[in-house]
Amino acid sequence: MSLEFVAIDFETANRRPGSPCQVGLALVRDGRVEATWGTLMQPPYGRGWFDPDCTQVHGIVERDVEGQPTFERLWPDIEKRLAGLPVVAHNAAFDIAVIRDATSHCGYDWPTLDFGCSLLMARRCYDLPEHTLEAVATAAGIPLDQHHDAVHDAVACAHITLDMAQRTSAASLDELLRVCGLACAPRRRTRAHPVLGTVDQPRAQPNRATELTRGSTRLPVVGGRPPGDLPADGRVDTGRRRRRSPRTGCRGEYVGNRGEYVGEWEASQGHPCP
Repeated sequence: MSLEFVAIDFETANRRPGSPCQVGLALVRDGRVEATWGTLMQPPYGRGWFDPDCTQVHGIVERDVEGQPTFERLWPDIEKRLAGLPVVAHNAAFDIAVIRDATSHCGYDWPTLDFGCSLLMARRCYDLPEHTLEAVATAAGIPLDQHHDAVHDAVACAHITLDMAQRTSAASLDELLRVCGLACAPRRRTRAHPVLGTVDQPRAQPNRATELTRGSTRLPVVGGRPPGDLPADGRVDTGRRRRRSPRTGCRGEYVGNRGEYVGEWEASQGHPCP
């Protein structure tokens, strides 16, 4: 199996998507999780209040991010770690919205990323009453020992994607998407967005999710669901579901008080943590 991608997960301080307070990444090469990386962060300026409901989910409070790097400082390094590989997330619409809102708020260009959604794929691969990260990880035989930590969520997402590839005999992420019936629709050139630059937008099709793309990017708009159970094509879930993210075992340790997570990423990537 030659799957290569980066699984990503964000936790947010409040209900605004542009308030990331933690990020976790899991690098997959040759069909295995090769490295992990993650860190707490201070949300972008003006987005730093912590909603008690969000804290109840992930356990992160304002004092945990004191002294941590800001999103503005971290984003160039996060983007560098994502460059050149497809990106997968469970309910990717949420993580795309975090990237879109936070980068736009901080004045960064919207990145060119090819996104896949393990939630959409899981709905085609597992016969379950619900497809939360916790439920799918259990079905895939992935042990859950900690919940709602971005690094462990990303690792769980990575292992779920690998399990689906094994179940469907898919040799690549694109092949897995095709097997799941999630090929992207043709796109046409549209006007330039003042923040995102030139974007492509597909023609409206029945039962299709609305998407925006920039270059080769497949970044769906977070919004309404098309008719039917699932989008006929598109790589992320546009529904508004509360996700549950298990932590799974991965090598590494937190430095300081819930600070930066240092796994095996550095040896494989050749650049230091921020």
